[in-house]
Amino acid sequence: MEMKTVESYEEAYNAFTKAVELDAENLALALDLRGTFKFLMADNQGAMEDLNKSIELAPSVQSYVKRALLFMDLSDPVKCNVDFESAIALDPTSPDIYYHRGQIHFLLSEFADAAKDYQKSIDLDKKFVYSHIQLAVTQYKLGSTSSAMAGFRRCIKNFDKTPDVFNYYGELLMDQQRYSDAIEKFDQAFEIEKSQKTSGINVLPLINKAFVLWHYKQGTVQEAEELCKKALLCKSPVSAFEFRLISELVDPQSDIAVGTLAQLVLSQNRMDDALVYFEKQLELARTETEITQAATYIEGES
Repeated sequence: MEMKTVESYEEAYNAFTKAVELDAENLALALDLRGTFKFLMADNQGAMEDLNKSIELAPSVQSYVKRALLFMDLSDPVKCNVDFESAIALDPTSPDIYYHRGQIHFLLSEFADAAKDYQKSIDLDKKFVYSHIQLAVTQYKLGSTSSAMAGFRRCIKNFDKTPDVFNYYGELLMDQQRYSDAIEKFDQAFEIEKSQKTSGINVLPLINKAFVLWHYKQGTVQEAEELCKKALLCKSPVSAFEFRLISELVDPQSDIAVGTLAQLVLSQNRMDDALVYFEKQLELARTETEITQAATYIEGES
């Protein structure tokens, strides 16, 4: 798993499955990890079965937290909260619990509660950068712009090698219409990504930059499209459903890049190209909203 390649993840999943089949000594852990993979592959039923069995065998903070997130994905906030409380009962000093519960509060727009959980997570583990990032974003959502910006400046000082710090700071700058500053942060984020990884690069900074160039007219539509294509690693020009790797730098399965590019070419009335990307988006869709959006366009064109 530490190799972070498609092949290594597939090998890890197969190993966990084999461990489950052999009724391994650490069966609860094997079920927990296989359930995690199934959750990421959108096999919610399979993930729930594995996590339930894992918790029955040996309840753990991580299993409760993962099942809580799964319940939220299944639109069951009551059971989600019960599992978070069960995790806290096991270990009230685990920072992961509060971070992930903060994420749920954030998604529900319960920003005051989210801020409390992020701060609790930071108090328990000051080295986990994402609690700092999310607290700053949440402060911004609460209207405390000065606190949010100060929080990001501290993040840049303390976590200057973490690309997400620059990316999410850029998003706040974009929201404040500081477009040049935002583009600078997106560029920094992507450069750090490239310097640290040889595969599986996070392409969100590229998509954010493309959005600024296109939506806020800070560049040309063509520049924005090229950034999305770079994120997708697809052949240019695209006039048929052909996607191929031109390097191993970034993820060709980026649903964000596909969705953005679909909307971008649609805005130019390039219907054939838009259909290509909406078909690809339908392949990659995880949520009901994403599936409906892509399917609606495809049905309208068929």
